[in-house]
Amino acid sequence: MLLICHWGARASTPSFLLDAVNYAQALGTVVIVAAGNDGADAAQYTPAGIPSVITVAALDKNFKAASFSNFGSLIDTGVTRNSCSLTDVSWPF
Repeated sequence: MLLICHWGARASTPSFLLDAVNYAQALGTVVIVAAGNDGADAAQYTPAGIPSVITVAALDKNFKAASFSNFGSLIDTGVTRNSCSLTDVSWPF
């Protein structure tokens, strides 16, 4: 199974959300989340701040980190606005 979250907030992760992610992953679900678009460390956001999820940042048309994209050690990969698949790039930016 695949769970994709295109939402988030600048906040610590509430326990119910962490429990839900852990439960889904225990069932074999891959959880992919957006890093956020505030130009800040993704670790300060939820669900991007959950270390066990795949966190995806925004890239510009040259496959470089978009100026607005959240960043940091929790970023796993990135996509451009027109991408249909995950892009293999070197992290962190």
